[in-house]
Amino acid sequence: MATNKLPKTRDELFALAEALADALHTDEVRLGVKQNTETSLRAELKAAIEARNTYNLVVSTHADLKRALEAADSEARTFIVNSRNVLRNFIGKPWSPAWQATGFPNDSVAVPAMMTERLILLGALGNYFQVNPDKQNDALKVTGIHAGELFKSLQDARAAVSSNDSETGDAIRARRQSEQALRWRITGLIGELRQLMDDDDPGWYRFGLSRPADPVVPAVPDQVVVIGGLPGSVQVTWDPSRRAERYRIFKKEDGDDDFLPIATTADPFATIDGLEHGATLQILVRAANAAGESLPSDPAQIVVPAEPVTAVQA
Repeated sequence: MATNKLPKTRDELFALAEALADALHTDEVRLGVKQNTETSLRAELKAAIEARNTYNLVVSTHADLKRALEAADSEARTFIVNSRNVLRNFIGKPWSPAWQATGFPNDSVAVPAMMTERLILLGALGNYFQVNPDKQNDALKVTGIHAGELFKSLQDARAAVSSNDSETGDAIRARRQSEQALRWRITGLIGELRQLMDDDDPGWYRFGLSRPADPVVPAVPDQVVVIGGLPGSVQVTWDPSRRAERYRIFKKEDGDDDFLPIATTADPFATIDGLEHGATLQILVRAANAAGESLPSDPAQIVVPAEPVTAVQA
């Protein structure tokens, strides 16, 4: 018997909720739905959609902020390298105690690997050039003022990303909680409909659901594997699907717009002949029974060989 499992993907869940709400709009009073009404379902759906949109906006903003941080850090690196090159004319190329006043850490004149150290070094270089203006280079923008500008830019960019990280965490939690609330609401509605409708009532279809009395389609075929066989042929195998009575095999070759049915078999394996050597071939499988067909498997791909090749697994 059909069980009306909830969709796994967010878009499918929202589509089901919308279909359920539309059906409740016309059938709620007639059926006597009391607990999981159209109003309550639409409220949960609206909250879930808003939480998803907020999350998407925060993620988009995060990407922009990360790019801004990377740009600020890149400018900081350039300034540090230019400053080091300028200062070598005064202090010397190798590290010596004279470099300590510039702020270069770890007894080294290397650009620090950590962003935090680069930020601290920017501040130190800014102070150093303010105290030692004769060691500045205006042409290369190696100045105390520019160091201060870069320090603030990098500091602000880091703070913006950190703040957005917190907002992202809040958005993730809000999205998860709202979707869970919607799932509970839909589950509650399906349970309520089970009390109000017969298992074979066609009204189940108006809700976008299967009738509990309906037979169940097979599980999706898994672990589809394609290997080269004789010239111009391939062998396809997959794990048996629960409730499958037969399998339909589809292929897509170079130039095809879509997958085309090529074979039906009762066994979880088949040989496909008449293929063009060197063509890129994709194979997918659907399981079928009296209730209908499963969703397609993940496609497995192979270049049709003249000789057998190693298996390619979906």
